[in-house]
Amino acid sequence: MSDRFIPTPGRKPATAEIEKFARNHQEKFHEEYVWQGKEGIYTWQPEGDLLGTVIFVHGKYDNVETSWSGDFGHFDSGYHEPGKPLKEQFAASGLKALFIVPEAEITSSRGEEVVWRDLQALLDAAGAKKGPVAVLSHSEGYFTVQNWLTGHGNLVHISLIDSLYGFVGKYADWVNGEGHSVDLIGAGDSVRKNCQTGVVDKHAGEVVEDTTPPAFKSAGALQAKILWMKAPYHHMTLVNGMGKVNGKEAPLIPALLRRVEAAFLRAAGKPVPESQAGKKPAAAVFEAGSGDGEDETHHVVEHPLRSELKDVPDLAQMAALHHLVLKSGTTRQEAVKAIQKALNKAIGTKLEQSGKYDSDTGKAVHDFQTRCNDQGRQPRLDTDGRLGAHTLLALDEALVNPSAGAAAAQPTPSTPAQQAPQQPPSKPGQYPLDTAQAQRLATKYGNIYRFVEAPEVKNQDNRPAFWHPENIMVEYKGPGWDPVAAGSKTKYGRHNRLIHPVLVEPLTRLMKELIAEGERIDDESMKRATIGSAWRTFAEDGAGFLRQLKKRLRLNPKIFGSLTFPAALEEDAQSNLYADSARKNFIAQLGAQPGGWTPALAQKLYEMSKQFKAPAGLSPHESGLVVDIDFPYAVVDENQNVGARFHQITTEYNADARLAGAGMWLATHSQKLGFSSYSTPAEIWHMEWLNWKGTDADRGHGKAS
Repeated sequence: MSDRFIPTPGRKPATAEIEKFARNHQEKFHEEYVWQGKEGIYTWQPEGDLLGTVIFVHGKYDNVETSWSGDFGHFDSGYHEPGKPLKEQFAASGLKALFIVPEAEITSSRGEEVVWRDLQALLDAAGAKKGPVAVLSHSEGYFTVQNWLTGHGNLVHISLIDSLYGFVGKYADWVNGEGHSVDLIGAGDSVRKNCQTGVVDKHAGEVVEDTTPPAFKSAGALQAKILWMKAPYHHMTLVNGMGKVNGKEAPLIPALLRRVEAAFLRAAGKPVPESQAGKKPAAAVFEAGSGDGEDETHHVVEHPLRSELKDVPDLAQMAALHHLVLKSGTTRQEAVKAIQKALNKAIGTKLEQSGKYDSDTGKAVHDFQTRCNDQGRQPRLDTDGRLGAHTLLALDEALVNPSAGAAAAQPTPSTPAQQAPQQPPSKPGQYPLDTAQAQRLATKYGNIYRFVEAPEVKNQDNRPAFWHPENIMVEYKGPGWDPVAAGSKTKYGRHNRLIHPVLVEPLTRLMKELIAEGERIDDESMKRATIGSAWRTFAEDGAGFLRQLKKRLRLNPKIFGSLTFPAALEEDAQSNLYADSARKNFIAQLGAQPGGWTPALAQKLYEMSKQFKAPAGLSPHESGLVVDIDFPYAVVDENQNVGARFHQITTEYNADARLAGAGMWLATHSQKLGFSSYSTPAEIWHMEWLNWKGTDADRGHGKAS
């Protein structure tokens, strides 16, 4: 084993931003570190033949020296979390590779300090041999890595460790490349949103979700094109090697390097071990057959091809081992030609056998998938017009057994956003939903209505602005209590269903009427409605408010410039702010912070943040008389393809959730049943019970301190 420091004269970050940061934050850096950056790179490699090259790009508040030595977050006291040196973490993985750690951004959030814009220049400086390359990017490392996404064919794998803050489209385009794989770790809100909407939602059939760090218990986790880890996690614990699960050490980097090894083996045409340790590779391919886009269900396919498709190497590999999905832009012409020929034979299309996966081919695949689902084939196929393993096996079966595809033999015109057949509803209930102006869409959950315009409801009267302790709460067990039965993959537990006893009866009625109307009109957004959040602690609301403070700063640079939330006030931000004096004191402290803060900016940030999340002590959830109702909604993209997912109590999805049947019903009827959102344009799912006066809940008008 060997490690070395390689000088690279002239290669260090621009110092202007770093010096400005030091002045504004009054940070005192340890003298043993060159805090303005170091002109050099660290490398390490184990003994033996190497599979490829791995580059670790450090994030903000580190330089090459601090990250190499394990003193993570050194240049900001609020992020400082020392841990294990990178070399130890690399060695723990057992991966045979050359590891490179270069200099990158230290304090900038805008890319001014990027050092290595040319990937090949870095590889040459480190003496790397030709072969596959993988990159682990932490935090602001994405600014460096985005320069490497084009023009370097050997880059096969990227781990974005709470790092997808920007250039989302550019990274998404790279993921589309043949043989490319990516790990997405969304430990914070903004990164989680970018990962979900920018990458995960666009690759539903190629995503495996896992824990953070990954446990690789799901079939196909090692080989998946996209491994999605969305659990909240501390930013520096992700890389300092000190992570724990159930009290046991569970460092992230060695786990991610198992994925890198799989990518290197694939690039070399060698077999990849399956996820579960101790098992030999099985003849299997993985394709999402159901799920909400957040937590896909992956099915193991072990059936070999029996038709003439088995003679096409790429297709045989798809059915036996690989995670390949044929779609627009694929370069596997022989496989596409065989699929075009098979579709012509199976469903009577007249596709040109060009080997190009064009729009006509995608439409034919979509039609075949839809007809298979109409015949009740299991597992159901994603009707996305892309050909994965399940669709391939269904097509193979249709060729071997023509009767299996007989119902599809006479194709009929259809569009990707096919409106579901309208069945006459039963007699209207007491709280009917008028669907005359809505589009009824067929989704993976079933039919979901999507309306054109949502009514706006706002309420500030009789809001339950008081607190009750946890020991009087009960678990809601009425209609919609079970998220698993509803089809949600979000891990809502008992704690998410704790409510005040007086709420049991009215909430049961609300959910019963909502679900009953969904049954009547056959709308899955209503039938699958489930309780996602109820009573909450001060600590939970305080942590959520702090996240919003930081998020509003990041999302509003025109107002706040480059200001960051002071680490010294994080505890105050999460404290009980019910009392006027507590709020005024917090805002005053924030306005007096150095580095550009003013009383006006502090007040502005507070007001903006509380619109999205109430501070601890001011959240109606603390009364036990409020619930958030999760439900799926449908969307139609620019190509008229239909998608569906649960909103997961996420404000970015509120606009679409309002247009679903459940959203429309809540806005139309909830007040008649004693419930209301404070603002449906903000949170359609937030239901406050308004009839609490004179009940057993009407006794605490002050907050606990």
